[in-house]
Amino acid sequence: MQGLAWVFIASPLLVLTVGRGRYSLAEAAFMPAVGLFILLWLKRRPASSPEHLASVEYVQPGDTDRPDALTTPFCLAWCDCGWLGDEQSTEDAARSEAGQHTAHVRDGLHAWGA
Repeated sequence: MQGLAWVFIASPLLVLTVGRGRYSLAEAAFMPAVGLFILLWLKRRPASSPEHLASVEYVQPGDTDRPDALTTPFCLAWCDCGWLGDEQSTEDAARSEAGQHTAHVRDGLHAWGA
């Protein structure tokens, strides 16, 4: 959302290069005002959840039908954006991998599918 606000703020540059006198000063000033309003709104009301939120789960035999997961338990880092980490033997290793993907990692070790 911040990217959109900066597009609005930078719009007078586009108006100057492409508009060629089609827009009045008031019209050209309207878009940056909207962009500043968006930035102020986001500053006063930050998003409730981050864009990426990762979790570390403990997968036991029988939790999944993957052939390599049927014999030994492992820890798996995943993110709600669709990213999946590699199978790790320890929670710390999986948590470190999740931390490389995003700074927002849920606390604790969760059971697969819970």
